[in-house]
Amino acid sequence: MAPQDASLDGQRLVTACGNDHVAALAERGRREWVEEQRCFGRLCRASVQPGMLRASVAQLGKRAGMSRRQLVQALHWNADGKTPQSVLPGGQLLPVGITDEPGDQLNP
Repeated sequence: MAPQDASLDGQRLVTACGNDHVAALAERGRREWVEEQRCFGRLCRASVQPGMLRASVAQLGKRAGMSRRQLVQALHWNADGKTPQSVLPGGQLLPVGITDEPGDQLNP
């Protein structure tokens, strides 16, 4: 899957032993997956695209097709996790202290 292709976000290949098992796995996935996590994954994939090495987080969010709100929510999801990342896979540093205000660090 290309980094910019979000068509399979949130989907995983699984092996199941029957219809009941498939249904149980699908329900578990729906309960455990959150939109903010999906957006953070999109941001991570955008960070490793060619030409994005020196991009700002705001530029990566645009490249990933995310709104500012989705970007802020993804960054908050990461920061609130058990082991938050401080650097994206492409080497870009994640900002700290992001707010929902337009004047924060997310403006390029």
